[in-house]
Amino acid sequence: MSMSSKYAPDGGLLPREDRELTRVALAAAVRAGTTLMASFASGPSRVREKEGPVDLVSDADLASEEVILDRIARDRPDDAILSEEGGAIAGSSGMHWIVDPLDGTHNFVRGIPLWCVSIAVVDGSGTRIGVVNDPLHGECFLGIRGRGGSLNGRRLPLHEEPHGGLVLGGSCRRAVSPDLPRAARLARFASGFANTRELIAGALELAWTAAGRVDVLYHESRIKLVDKAAGVLVCSEAGLAVHELPPARDGQRDRLLVCPPQMSESLLAQVD
Repeated sequence: MSMSSKYAPDGGLLPREDRELTRVALAAAVRAGTTLMASFASGPSRVREKEGPVDLVSDADLASEEVILDRIARDRPDDAILSEEGGAIAGSSGMHWIVDPLDGTHNFVRGIPLWCVSIAVVDGSGTRIGVVNDPLHGECFLGIRGRGGSLNGRRLPLHEEPHGGLVLGGSCRRAVSPDLPRAARLARFASGFANTRELIAGALELAWTAAGRVDVLYHESRIKLVDKAAGVLVCSEAGLAVHELPPARDGQRDRLLVCPPQMSESLLAQVD
């Protein structure tokens, strides 16, 4: 069984290029997940700060990235790449790979089992393929533009009425100089929900939202393009509304709201 037919509900029916891109993305994500699993069992040997204590990179990030970039270079040598640690690599094909080799590094280095690999392929019309692989739980989420979203080859259902949960990303975690206006805004936003959560792994938050494990995902900070590119496609292909919003009047970062379509109007009114 091919990798794409294992994880894509209609892998054999995909157009040739979609099938090829899906095959490479899945193979890279699964191999990177295997690499990370070996490191997670023993713990990374080297961890350093990039732009401060909330932005870490470990030897596990770099090993996973090497596996992914090697696979893309071998199978898609003319494609461009933007990777979390390695930066940008130019290409000539019009295809761009967006790679986060380890989303949730904070969790990973502390032994918290909430982290994943995120790989997206973008063309001139937007994100075409998105893979979020959670090897620790044996879950591989896939979005193919126009073909739906799936989890381990099982199609993700369209969302019905929400049932009260919320993943709340980008909350104010710093003990020093907290962003009080944003904290107050998030508290108001969450007041109508029974529970709030933050996984500190943006791609995994998106994938779990697509799977219906939570009802709404709202970020005011922290989630980067490499974190969200794949997961946003999985969400939209699972039938969710994805709203990428400009910063709040007192904010500096773009915002992201993902929710069932029937909730969009009321929730957008709360975050504007």
